Amino acid sequence: MLRFPRGMSRWAVTAAKQRSTLPTPVRVGHAWKSSVATSASRTQAVDEIFQMFEKHGRGDYVGEPISQEEHALQAADLAVRSGFGDEAVLAALLHDCGHLMGLDITSERMDDCGVANHEDIGGDWLKELGFSDKVSTLVRRHVDAKRYLCCVKPGYLESLSEASMTTLRFQGGPMTPEEAKQFEADELFKTIIAMRHWDEAAKIPDKEVPSLEAYRQLIARHVDKQLQRCHSSQS
Repeated sequence: MLRFPRGMSRWAVTAAKQRSTLPTPVRVGHAWKSSVATSASRTQAVDEIFQMFEKHGRGDYVGEPISQEEHALQAADLAVRSGFGDEAVLAALLHDCGHLMGLDITSERMDDCGVANHEDIGGDWLKELGFSDKVSTLVRRHVDAKRYLCCVKPGYLESLSEASMTTLRFQGGPMTPEEAKQFEADELFKTIIAMRHWDEAAKIPDKEVPSLEAYRQLIARHVDKQLQRCHSSQS
């Protein structure tokens, strides 16, 4: 029997129950591995990300007149301009990767609004590819900002689009005041909130921003740095 913490909201309990029924992700074409050092390389990470966008990036971003890739690139560009650092840029670029690569590993959907539990699927996938804990965590927790703002910002919940309201139901609903207070104490709180603002603003048709190719070396350097750290800690 599932047990949930006292004080957990009804929305959060519902979402947790839904997540508990999701199948364990099984990678298509590559086996999931427990060690970052053995499961990822700089070349593999870059190739898999570019292949993901090539395969699924042209699909429409739910409820908006832009593609998934356009949305990702606009979010990344906003992150670059905001000065939060390379890991925030990578997280912004890849925050919805669970929606894209999740199409190949699970049939669970948030009605017609994308892959269910996409934040955890994406965060886990990036960790397996060799991205840092920070990037993985930012991707995994980016939906928390919406839940938080629905709790603390008057009128925010009512301003959400129909698609965003649907996904909110699957993501745990608005935070409780207790959850919001705990979230505010998180060391990544400001970055996660910033990611939500970039997410909301990254929906402009035909906006000119750097292409995916502009991030190739950033991805490669980041993963290479994490692998070097991993090898150093094991030596």
